[in-house]
Amino acid sequence: MDYKPSIYRWKTYLKGGTTNLFMSDRPLTPDKMSLFDNSSDLLAVNFVLNNWSEKGVELLINDLPRMLNEHSTTQELFVTEDSTHGLFPSFTQMLRETREVAFVSFLADNKIRNIFVGLHEPLPDNFDALEVEFHWAYYLPVRLGEIKEWEENSNINLSSQMKHLYLRANGTPYLLSPYFYSLDDLIKGTLAETYRPIWNLINSSEPFSKLEEFVSISESGTGDEYGFFPSFWRSGKEYAIYRWDHGVAGFERYWDNFADMLDYLLT
Repeated sequence: MDYKPSIYRWKTYLKGGTTNLFMSDRPLTPDKMSLFDNSSDLLAVNFVLNNWSEKGVELLINDLPRMLNEHSTTQELFVTEDSTHGLFPSFTQMLRETREVAFVSFLADNKIRNIFVGLHEPLPDNFDALEVEFHWAYYLPVRLGEIKEWEENSNINLSSQMKHLYLRANGTPYLLSPYFYSLDDLIKGTLAETYRPIWNLINSSEPFSKLEEFVSISESGTGDEYGFFPSFWRSGKEYAIYRWDHGVAGFERYWDNFADMLDYLLT
C-alpha cells in the first residue's frame, strides 16, 4: 500500500470544518490552546511538538503513553513481553522515517478530531495547511481507562498486542497508514449489516452468524475485511486475524496475530 492523501482530502472525507495544523518546534499559542477541551491532551500534544526533533520515535512510543497514563504502572503500559520496536517493527520504522510531526485538530460530524500526522519533508514557513501531504496519520492514543471502559461496554476483550498499540496510536480512518481502525470503529457485526439486505442472493458456505460475530479491524480497500472473532478470546492469547474475501463470500485465517497483520500492511 502507498496511499498518501493530503489533509485537504482527509478533511473532505470526514466532512470537516475549520482545520488547525500545529507543527513540531512551533509552540502552541494561547488562542490555539483554547481549542483543547482536555488539559492533559493539550500538555501531551505540546510536549510532543516541542520535543520531537530531540527525542524522535521514543517520544511517541514510550514517553507519550506514560504522560497520558501518569497513574498507571510500567507493566500496564507495556503489556507484552516484547518492546514496541520488536513487536511492531514496520510501525516504528514508519515513525523513524518521519522528518516532522504535526498535530491536526478539526471539527467533523460535530466532534473534534485530534490526529498526529507525520511528514517525510520539513515544511517551509509559508506552507498552506490545506495542501500539506502527510505520510501517516493516527488519532491521539487512548488511555488505559478508556480501553477498560470500551471493553466493558462492547463486551470485547482486546488482545495484549492490540492494547499495546492502542496505547500509542488510536488507529486511523479509512485507507491511511498505519491502516487499522480506531477503537470506536471496532464494532461487532458491521460486516453482517453490510450483507444483510443481499445475503439471500449470495452463495456462501458461511453461516450468517459468523458475520454477526466478526469485528473488522482493517480493510483492503477492494472489498475485503480483516478482523477477529471475540468469541475466540482466551486470556493471555492473541486473536488470529481472518480475512473476509468478498469474492468468495467466505472467511480464511490470514495471520496468527494483530502484529503480523500490521507488519504486512506496512511493508
